[in-house]
Amino acid sequence: MPVERASQTPSSKLSQEVQGFLDKLRTERRYSSHTLRAYGSDLSEFLAYLGRLKVTDPAGLGGLPPLQFRAFVMGLEGRGLSRRSQSRKTAAVRSFLSHLAVIGLVPAGLSDHVVSPRLPARLPRHLGQEEIARFLEGISGDSVADRRDRALFELAYGSGIRVSEICGLDRADLDLAAGSLKVRQGKGGSDRYAVFGDRARQALERYLEFGGAAEAGAPLFRNLRGGRLGVRGVRHVLRQRLLKQAAARGFSPHALRHSFATHLLDGGADLRSVQELLGHRSLATSQVYTHVSKQKLREAYRLAHPHARSGRPGSSPERQDS
Repeated sequence: MPVERASQTPSSKLSQEVQGFLDKLRTERRYSSHTLRAYGSDLSEFLAYLGRLKVTDPAGLGGLPPLQFRAFVMGLEGRGLSRRSQSRKTAAVRSFLSHLAVIGLVPAGLSDHVVSPRLPARLPRHLGQEEIARFLEGISGDSVADRRDRALFELAYGSGIRVSEICGLDRADLDLAAGSLKVRQGKGGSDRYAVFGDRARQALERYLEFGGAAEAGAPLFRNLRGGRLGVRGVRHVLRQRLLKQAAARGFSPHALRHSFATHLLDGGADLRSVQELLGHRSLATSQVYTHVSKQKLREAYRLAHPHARSGRPGSSPERQDS
């Protein structure tokens, strides 16, 4: 995939290294095309900045003072970019500099000079079990599209896999009898297995017996033109279903994944199992869901423990001794 090269340095050694870095992310780590485009754009900005400093070769990076790297980060903030956008861009630069250090083109530690802004803690959006049940039961028609959409969203909530992973599924990746999926589109490129329950299996059986994927190598979910259903297509289908049901706007394919994880923890699943089911490489990535789940524990404590609320021992909030 070609990188958006800076006009100041159309054929610089650095731009060639960026291209090699993106090729490695695509072939070895199996990054999505969307992520690669974002990395290419972000690194093009970094090359443009280096071009203004007359740095066109990796060897020149080692001679830059730390202040020059910090100035790049400060420039992102000065443009009014959100902290999340700044964080994404600095992450791309840090990853590229680390790559150059690994292959011996720059000194180790240059990436430490590119400090990402601190992001505010943001809990993942999740949906209530009744809310999800109403939405799924509202997809009750008998057309191919109805059966496909019911199976699609039952599987999204029932397995917790990413929407990009759902779109990448072939019929051969589905084992209905075992209630499992072979997921080949996960981050990092490693195959893994996901599981799903009876509700998703029943919906999938209805879909497959009536116009669903037949051949082993066929996409599991097709669009109306017969091709593979894509991520944008899933979002469009979801929007149309929500409009038809006049449902809450908080729904999104990713919210179903967040809800899957939160409801597992609320039901007593351990965090390590949730990590495996979500396909997270790091336990720390999954721990954000414990903050959501703990809200129920705090509420249960507040309602049940005699010292959880203000008042004298033995008193209730409705009636206090004067």
